[in-house]
Amino acid sequence: MDARTQSALLAAIVCLALALAMLLRQGRTRLWTAFALLNFALLAYQIGDFLHGIFGLAQSWPLRMTLAAAGFIPVAVLAFIVEFQGESAGRVVGLRRFATATALATVAVAVSPLALMPPARVTASGAVFVQLTAAVSLLYARMRRAASRTERARLFYLWVGAALCVGLTFGELLIRLAGWPPPPFANVAMTIYLYFLSQTIQRHRLLDLNELLGKIVVLASVGVVLTLIYGVLVRWTGTTGLFLFNTMVASFVILILFEPLKTKVEEKVLSIFFAERFHFVQALAALRQRMAGIIDVRELAQVVLDGFYETRRVTHASIYLLADDGLGFRRLDYRGPAPTPYIDAATVRALVQSAQGGQKAQLVELVERRLAEVRQLLPESETELTALSEERARLSEIGAAMAAMRAGVTIPLVASQRVVGFLCVLDDRVPEAFASDELATMLEVGDQAAITIENSRLYEKMKERDRLAALGEMAAGLAHEIRNPLGAIKGAAQYLDPAQFQSGDGEILQ
Repeated sequence: MDARTQSALLAAIVCLALALAMLLRQGRTRLWTAFALLNFALLAYQIGDFLHGIFGLAQSWPLRMTLAAAGFIPVAVLAFIVEFQGESAGRVVGLRRFATATALATVAVAVSPLALMPPARVTASGAVFVQLTAAVSLLYARMRRAASRTERARLFYLWVGAALCVGLTFGELLIRLAGWPPPPFANVAMTIYLYFLSQTIQRHRLLDLNELLGKIVVLASVGVVLTLIYGVLVRWTGTTGLFLFNTMVASFVILILFEPLKTKVEEKVLSIFFAERFHFVQALAALRQRMAGIIDVRELAQVVLDGFYETRRVTHASIYLLADDGLGFRRLDYRGPAPTPYIDAATVRALVQSAQGGQKAQLVELVERRLAEVRQLLPESETELTALSEERARLSEIGAAMAAMRAGVTIPLVASQRVVGFLCVLDDRVPEAFASDELATMLEVGDQAAITIENSRLYEKMKERDRLAALGEMAAGLAHEIRNPLGAIKGAAQYLDPAQFQSGDGEILQ
């Protein structure tokens, strides 16, 4: 079994896993269903290609299966693009009709004796390639029309990946026509692209995709280093006994080195390819260390907001604390343009409820995107209509509260099962300003700020208790000092009345 055949089997397994993962997810959308159908079409093609590599020309049915499945791939690709872009008019309609007709013609060729004739197979493959190229051009056109720079960047990644996969597949076809053994590059590229595409339709944030690329680079780097270690310790021996011994030694070395090596490689890769994110995370880690010895709430707010603002990654930053009466949140301090000084409990009710439900942070772009999706959904029952109305109202409240606080990211400060404040940051220069690892570090800062606020509250209670105890002791002392002279005065006042005199009292008074 050559590398090309093995790569076809690997691609088939990945296609099956991605298709099942999409179909088994709760709240499945039409886009996820279209992506699953695309993976099933590619699965049939890869299985046929794998079996053709195993049996060769001795069996004709794997070749027929591969040809028939290839005809349906453009249909599945166009169906996915329609759901992904939300467009079903213009060029897309004509391309889908042409793809459907071509798929039927390809199936007819696959079940006929023409499938064994190279000119017929080349013609069918050329038609599939032309349709896939047209589908890629739709992505390019959509990228050019994108209004947002972030959306344009997402579509650029997708377009480049799709063009690369189609180009490698066409190159593989030319290599086969030349009579050379094809390399596995097309299947490997398709496997990686399908995984990236699955993450794209699940993670709407561009920075999450950048983080995914960073993790791929990190894992690839660690894999190369560990492979070198394994090769040096295992492959140099020629005897079975030493091979097994060196395999065990290499396994121990890899287990010992994996975690520290992964950490170092990750830091190095992030510092090289994602320097801005790396420095931001490092700055927040230093901020957490400065927060450790603070007990005063106002000093805490000053240190935290200065720490965020000095990174040059935020244009707005503020901290809100729960008011003494518990009826709202007052602005403690801020950097940048001033947000609202007070926000009542009714306005932030949805934010508080989401925090109590376990939501660690709210991102304004995700709230707006989800609100747009909810508004487009058509309820199928009265119960679903009620649920959608409630979710729409909740998302609108969250968006209004974040707008009032001028927040792109709102981190609730939770202490003792209670929301005691909010940490709000915003970079209005770019959308989706923070990646997932940056948000995780910001959450750690928020958790430590909540602990400091709770400790400050307990410290103030202790001070108040000690003050009241001191006042009580002072009052008791004053009462004692007051009672002593009052007793003497009372005794002397009895002699002001001559009728109260007794024999012998005169001598005492004299």
